Amino acid sequence: MNEVSSQGIKPSSRGKMWTWILIGFVVIVTVIVLGIIGQWFFSSNWNNESDSYMARREVSTEAPLSTPGFGEGESKSTAEDEELESYSNDSATSKDFSEQKIIKTGSLDVEVEDVSDTVEKVKDLAGSKKGFIQDSKFYTSDGKNHATIIIRVPVKEFDNAINDIKKLAKVINEENISGKDVTEEYVDLQARLKSFTEEEKQYLAILKKAKTVEDILKVTKALTAVRTKIESIEGQIKYLENKTDLATITVYISEEVGEVMSGRWKPLVNAKKALKTFISLAQGLIDALIWLVIVMGPFVLLIWIVIKVIKVIKKRKV
Repeated sequence: MNEVSSQGIKPSSRGKMWTWILIGFVVIVTVIVLGIIGQWFFSSNWNNESDSYMARREVSTEAPLSTPGFGEGESKSTAEDEELESYSNDSATSKDFSEQKIIKTGSLDVEVEDVSDTVEKVKDLAGSKKGFIQDSKFYTSDGKNHATIIIRVPVKEFDNAINDIKKLAKVINEENISGKDVTEEYVDLQARLKSFTEEEKQYLAILKKAKTVEDILKVTKALTAVRTKIESIEGQIKYLENKTDLATITVYISEEVGEVMSGRWKPLVNAKKALKTFISLAQGLIDALIWLVIVMGPFVLLIWIVIKVIKVIKKRKV
């Protein structure tokens, strides 16, 4: 029967107990250190963001620069901002969403028997819908004919045009339809245009009363700046009106593959899908491994070092 110590615990058991106590102590210290580092990192980031935010607030609250006006050279920026804000608030409360401005776009990837014939039919279709051809391209790749055609049709004809194009296809590989609501942006531009137009009228009235060359030059400079803003906003409004009045449809056309490759069996398509799945799976496994190494690596390394140290100490005692 093995002898026991005065506390009634075997020497080997006592050694194991102290080993696990030391390992637990190292783990606890490591967790505390990592927690302190993490808190310091996030705290420093938050302080930087807070300082940046306060700096932006200080800049935004600074007094606007004065612009030379008629007579006394008084500042127009504050009055202009207040007027713009007033028009924006009025427009926000009086928005008529019954006339929403939606930018509609669609795309189709289709296979057909005759690419050239299909392109001509799509062109005729655009004309019958009171639309037009925006772009058209014909090319050959992998021994097959391909074409890309972009048409613009009135928004009310968008769904009919999509359905008519689909009827021309033997195979529909992909179909995408999207809509972007720009009503708020459009209303805001209208409000800004109204504000600057009123300001232009005021400058024109002042210009008529100007008598000295200096006054005429000052008012003309201010009038030119306002007119530039008006033309810029008018351009943006026309762009939105064009995009919302006419929908855009992009059609990718290619020749249908042979009978053996047609129908439901598409080995090339399936091979691409399988490759994408394999790559996604490999990326997921690599990401998981990276997380495992970074998170658990320090703990495993510290435990291994502690065990090695304990073994060296035991050997020296022996």
